[in-house]
Amino acid sequence: MERRGGLAMFSGISFHTLDAKNRLIIPSKIRDEISRIDDPNFVYLSKGNEGCLFLFAVKQWERVARQFSSASYAQQKVRLVARLFFANSEKIPCDRQGRIVLPDRFKKLANLDKEVVVVGMSDQAEIWGKAAWDSYHGEHIGSFDEVAEEVYGGMAPASSEPSADER
Repeated sequence: MERRGGLAMFSGISFHTLDAKNRLIIPSKIRDEISRIDDPNFVYLSKGNEGCLFLFAVKQWERVARQFSSASYAQQKVRLVARLFFANSEKIPCDRQGRIVLPDRFKKLANLDKEVVVVGMSDQAEIWGKAAWDSYHGEHIGSFDEVAEEVYGGMAPASSEPSADER
C-alpha cells in the first residue's frame, strides 16, 4: 500500500473486550488511518492523561518525541514529564488481525480490565477502561458547550495549506 504522508486523524469511539491473552482489536478505522501514513505492523503505547493510555502511529509518536527533544530539559517539570512519558512508552507489534497485546504494566497504568473503550483523539487514540470512560464522559459532557466556546474561541482558523509535518 502506498503511504501518502501526512498525519493520521483518529475520531469516533468503539467498545471492546480484551481476550484471555490481553489482546485488543484496534478499530478498523484507526488501522486504516495508520496504514494510510505509516507501517501498520506497529504502534506505540504511552501513559496518557486522566487515566488512559495513548496509542500512536509510529510516525506520530516520533513527532511527539521530537517535540520533547526540543523542550528545555533545564526545567524540572519538563524532565519529569519526559522521563515518565518515555519510561511508560513502548513500541507494540500488531498481528494480522489488527490486534495488539496490552502488556500488564500498561493495563495497570490505566487500570484496565476486560471492558475497554478506544477513543479517537485527533492524531492519537486513547484506550480507557469502560468504567473510567463512562465516569469521565458523564462528568464532563454537560460542560462541553462552555469549554468548547473557550477552547475554540482561541483557535486560529484552519489553514488550507498543509504544515511541514503533513507534506
